[in-house]
Amino acid sequence: MHELFVVYEAEEQFEEDELVQRLDEFRENLRNRYDVGKTLREQLADAISTEQYELAARLRDKLNSRDSM
Repeated sequence: MHELFVVYEAEEQFEEDELVQRLDEFRENLRNRYDVGKTLREQLADAISTEQYELAARLRDKLNSRDSM
């Protein structure tokens, strides 16, 4: 979805978009209800933001191997 906003040069509106906000809420509700964890990409972003670079490298490698299948 974010890529769509980028393509249409509206990236700055992404976080403010009502549909995006509702979809985020829906995703979180589903995660809580069905006990689903974060995606690999979200885990990677968290690892980078908390400067856990070894973990980030492992997650990156996992993503790359999964994407190459």
